[in-house]
Amino acid sequence: MILHAHGRVSWERARDLLSGTECAWTDLDGAHIAAPPADIPLGAGHLWAWDPDRCLRLRFDDDAVYVGELTETGAGETVTVTVRTGIRLWGPGDLQAGPLPDEARVGHWDLLEVTGSRPATFVRRRT
Repeated sequence: MILHAHGRVSWERARDLLSGTECAWTDLDGAHIAAPPADIPLGAGHLWAWDPDRCLRLRFDDDAVYVGELTETGAGETVTVTVRTGIRLWGPGDLQAGPLPDEARVGHWDLLEVTGSRPATFVRRRT
C-alpha cells in the first residue's frame, strides 16, 4: 500500500481531504460514526475516515491536524500493512467511550496496521 503523509495541515485542508468519507471519532459527547464534522471535535485525539479507495487517520494538535492517508495506488511511500479484518470493536455492554451509536455495533471493522519507520493504525468499517 501507499502512505501519503500530508503532515500538519489546517482544519480546512483536512476537511477537503475528508470529502466523501465516513468517519469515526470519540469526543466529549461520546463516540460518533458519521460524515466529517464541521469543526475539530472538542476533546478528540484522533479521527479515522474511509471510503472505498482510501483510509485516513487524523491526529488533532490544538488547531492543527496531522493527516496520513493509505491508498492502493499513487505517489507516496510504499509501506507494509497488516490488515486484520472482521474485528468487533465493542461488545453490547461496552460504554468506555460513552454512549455508542448503533452503527458501532453493526458490521465489523478492519484495522490496517502500518509497520516500519512510520507505524500507525488506520480503521475502516465493513458493513
